[in-house]
Amino acid sequence: MNTQRYRHTQTGWAIIGAMIAGVAVALPIVAAIGPGTLPLVFVAAILSVMAMFSTLTVVVDDTHLTFRFTFGLMRKRIALADIRHYQTVRNPWHYGWGIHLYPGGVLYNVSGFQAVEIL
Repeated sequence: MNTQRYRHTQTGWAIIGAMIAGVAVALPIVAAIGPGTLPLVFVAAILSVMAMFSTLTVVVDDTHLTFRFTFGLMRKRIALADIRHYQTVRNPWHYGWGIHLYPGGVLYNVSGFQAVEIL
């Protein structure tokens, strides 16, 4: 059985704020298009994305590093034996949040600029 050595969940308040602001700005425009389900679908889609990427949980146990976004639909598991090097880094603001390619690899982030780079 693996013993959990580290567990931390980070909340992406900037993502939550940006999504709420996006809904607040776009909803009147979408609603002006006319009645129907489009405004509800729009709000539901934005809120779903916000919920999916609002937290990032990192767990280290005896054998693996695992990180997952809110519901675990987006996750990554790396064997500790496969990690060759790691270091703390400060990402520039334009690297953004979420999951995407950046110079040097793939970024998993919900908030802030401090990160751990893993090779």
